[in-house]
Amino acid sequence: MQAKYRKAFVITACLLSLAGLPSAHAEDRIAHLRYLGSAELNWQTQKREEALKDIDKSIEAYSGNAGAYLLRASMRGTMGNHKGVVDDCNRALYLKPDMDAAVQIRAVAYAALGKYKEAIEDLTTLIDKRKNDTKSYLTRADVYGMADDEKMSRKDINKALELEPSNARAKRALVIWHLQFRKFKEALPLTEKYVSENPKSADAHYFLARAHSGNNQIQKAIEDCTQAINLDPKFYRAFTSRGYYKLILKDYKGSIIDSDSSIKLDSKNAVPVQNKALAYFLQNDYLKAADLYKSAAGLYDKKERKVRSRLLAAFSLKLAGKATESKTEMALTKKEAEKTNLGTLLLFMEGGTTADKVLAVAPKLEYQCTAKTMMALELLRLKKTKEAHDYFNWVIANGDGDEDETYISKAFLDRKAF
Repeated sequence: MQAKYRKAFVITACLLSLAGLPSAHAEDRIAHLRYLGSAELNWQTQKREEALKDIDKSIEAYSGNAGAYLLRASMRGTMGNHKGVVDDCNRALYLKPDMDAAVQIRAVAYAALGKYKEAIEDLTTLIDKRKNDTKSYLTRADVYGMADDEKMSRKDINKALELEPSNARAKRALVIWHLQFRKFKEALPLTEKYVSENPKSADAHYFLARAHSGNNQIQKAIEDCTQAINLDPKFYRAFTSRGYYKLILKDYKGSIIDSDSSIKLDSKNAVPVQNKALAYFLQNDYLKAADLYKSAAGLYDKKERKVRSRLLAAFSLKLAGKATESKTEMALTKKEAEKTNLGTLLLFMEGGTTADKVLAVAPKLEYQCTAKTMMALELLRLKKTKEAHDYFNWVIANGDGDEDETYISKAFLDRKAF
């Protein structure tokens, strides 16, 4: 599940004064100011749609204010319109090229869009101008982390700690770096220290849970999540993780209860839905598992995740004896799998290609694990038990221990008959 988690960037509102730049178009600066003030008031009172309408009208009345574009960029970023953020920041920078805040907000938007190279370029521009800007180093470290660049992320964290050894955000970033890159042995004492410095932080206890889990101390991880939930009863990630850890200990009922709690707190998060599906799958309740895997597929943004969940739904239906429904789900999966490395896997399921060809076009480990798990399930259906065993054993030996494929492989190997 480490692979399922990734830090989310938050664009904070940045209210700037009027730039007073000239406009070549018809303008009404009085209306501009009136709408701008109304936009800020509506935003502060959580009337977000009204605020956006007002800022649009403000810019329409006078398009020469760089600060207005930056304000709209901040609003759009908070509401998840990261492409709009980039457009507004570009306009602000056209009007006022030295506006560092626009560069910084654009970098965050680029990162949210997965354009890590562009985000890093923007942040490097800021760092070149402000050599001792700890915040920019830490933001760039976050982006390097999102891009899975372990070395460069750590280098920026180290620089931030060199500039400000007691900086709380830098200490937090160091803990997260160890957890993200699975340095669990080193992470444990570091995270314990972080908790001692922040005993009332739900995040700190949640990080400690991940460190304990990485060191196979699952019961302690459950206790850490419980402490995090006590500190913040709305901490949905702690419910998600605790449910997952209970699943590891085969407390399926407790796992489902925690997953349900997480879903109630954040209905758009696919992870607890998929964890709940796995809990039912491991109890041989394939129909419930299939429904939940389909629901998870609808929640994931990443296409590969959608495909994996749909494949699991299709196989759950097949195991439940619902051949027609399984074919329907497989057809949907095939559509989702277009232009992904998992597309050839679907051909294998239809008898249209060989296992070697599937693995040849799925070189990454995560794809190999998905492909071999799905092929093993298909081989079981074809009564080719030995070949299926070989694939399951490979997944257990090489895969991410926190992913569904590993648990499914273990579950089938533990069974006496297939």
